Amino acid sequence: MAQAFICDVEAEAGELHAYLSQRMGHVEKISEDNFADEEHYVAVLMYEQYFWRVGNQVALMILIAKTGPGRCRLKTVSCGSSRGMIFKFDMGAAGDFALEPINYVQEKYKITWQR
Repeated sequence: MAQAFICDVEAEAGELHAYLSQRMGHVEKISEDNFADEEHYVAVLMYEQYFWRVGNQVALMILIAKTGPGRCRLKTVSCGSSRGMIFKFDMGAAGDFALEPINYVQEKYKITWQR
């Protein structure tokens, strides 16, 4: 089951990008891109991790976008966590993976977030 979370962070987008890249170092990074100029900053990070409890790889996309001076938005989306075509049951693996970066950000920054 895919899971997605969004939060607003009081931090520079580049700073948040560097922080999350460091904190997510234990997970296999598939791709990392960032697009920046003086007014805009967008980073897209893709990770993949094997979850024993579902016997499958789970993918995680992290999107960081500057929304103003000293503010950015973080979105996490996990997918690929169930093997069945009919029964999409992953024992919480997708939600746990999608919440991991949100929890790291919550430890360090002031945030508001929603599912």
